[in-house]
Amino acid sequence: MSKRTFVKLPPLELLIDLCEAHFTKVECLFYLIDPTHFQKMVHDNAHLPFLEKLIPYYQPSKRHFATRPFSYNSFVNMIRQICHVHNHQFKTKIHYEHTSPSILYYISLK
Repeated sequence: MSKRTFVKLPPLELLIDLCEAHFTKVECLFYLIDPTHFQKMVHDNAHLPFLEKLIPYYQPSKRHFATRPFSYNSFVNMIRQICHVHNHQFKTKIHYEHTSPSILYYISLK
């Protein structure tokens, strides 16, 4: 995946630093990435430095992942790519709130 998506490996610290600053720790094992905290991060424009740092790591043909309109789905897609390339553990859970499903992501601290 890294050769097809990334020119060089993006540092995992980019993801960990973002999670540390904007997402909730769960039982000291995971960071919880959910739509509510995502919206707060976007409202504060805290995602812009993350995207600017991440763009150079993508292959030129794949930079659209970081430059297209920013949504929760596009954000978690980038998170999954970074986790996969580092073999970093994450898990998902479907959460229903008033019959509306949303996918929660749990990123391992280890």
